[in-house]
Amino acid sequence: MAADEYEDYLAVLDELSYRELCVLATLEQFEEQFPAQLDQNEHQRVEQYWDEFRELACRRRVVPADELDPLMMRIQRSRAYQESLGSFFGGLARGKGFLTSTYHRLAELIRLREEFPPVR
Repeated sequence: MAADEYEDYLAVLDELSYRELCVLATLEQFEEQFPAQLDQNEHQRVEQYWDEFRELACRRRVVPADELDPLMMRIQRSRAYQESLGSFFGGLARGKGFLTSTYHRLAELIRLREEFPPVR
């Protein structure tokens, strides 16, 4: 890894709290369980699991239910999560979105996924 790439990912990691990382790791489990299909867009994919993701993130005591939407909007600053454009055009409720390549690279570097048991 080049020094500038290291510094970039270190800055992303510095922006995220442990609780935010736990929420992102939980979301990753759902994204793996519901891979993208050729006949659906990202917004349709997110709709398949979002309610169950919210429930599990709250059940794991990672974040209270009333704090999840603001937390997801705040996580966007890290570039590890992106709110779905459908949220802006009435397709989805605000806060729903998906992980970015920044998250996947960061998770690979720190092996965050191993900390959480599989969904279901």
